[in-house]
Amino acid sequence: MNKRSHKIIWGIALTIAVMALGLNSFLASMETREVQAARQQALAQRDDAIADMKVLLATDWRLRRAPTRQRVEQVARYATIPKMDTAETYFAQGLFRFHAQSDTPGAEVALRRAVELQPEWAWAHDVLGVVLFKEGKHEAGQASIEQAMTLAPDWSRPYSDLARLYRLAEDWDKALEYAQKAIAMDEDNPVTHYNYGVVLDYMGDREGAQKIYREVLELDAELPAPYYNMACGYGRDGDVEEALKYLAIAIRLSPEFHAESQEDPDFDTIRDDPRFVAFLEQHQP
Repeated sequence: MNKRSHKIIWGIALTIAVMALGLNSFLASMETREVQAARQQALAQRDDAIADMKVLLATDWRLRRAPTRQRVEQVARYATIPKMDTAETYFAQGLFRFHAQSDTPGAEVALRRAVELQPEWAWAHDVLGVVLFKEGKHEAGQASIEQAMTLAPDWSRPYSDLARLYRLAEDWDKALEYAQKAIAMDEDNPVTHYNYGVVLDYMGDREGAQKIYREVLELDAELPAPYYNMACGYGRDGDVEEALKYLAIAIRLSPEFHAESQEDPDFDTIRDDPRFVAFLEQHQP
């Protein structure tokens, strides 16, 4: 084989090699772009879920409604995925552990991570405060909620939450004070009024509480908790028909109230009534 033939063969081989290298680079580039596009789509889906979660939580702090709980659980899953976790995903994880799984220590860990990632986010401080208070760390819990107040001075939720916590501690004066402050800050928010009604209820002012619950439902007829609390009030009074009327609506809006009503001492007065027994069987979720 002469030198010219060698040159031709080497030229062809070199051309093929260059073409192969170019093709591999092109395919790698295409793959990278596809991966990047898929990642951007996944991030967009995460951000949409977070935005939707915040809207749902505006009037469903304790995840009473199925859509809220499902969305919070979805967002919480992102906290377990590297490079997909954010303060909001850990916040969701903390909420879900606290309200859906009764895992208070786990909720604290997740919420502390949310605060660490986004120290200026009042919502994370507020819920962390509730969790700490629930764990018996009252001073730390109050400090965390007060930090939320400092970060968002015009936001009513920390005031409502402090009212709730003082109510649990049976400090009625402070519970009423903060509940009324929350209403003054956000008069059209049904949740601020609801929390005030609960304080009255626990203080023994059933008539006043029932009046507030009705006002709450005028603001938002789809809130399940006021219906349940009204049912509890009628249950304590032994009024089976009224209790079941409101309990039916509460269970329709939030099926978990079915299980709660089976253990709630507010229904002990009517628990053995055949109508109550039949009702629970008929409304089994």
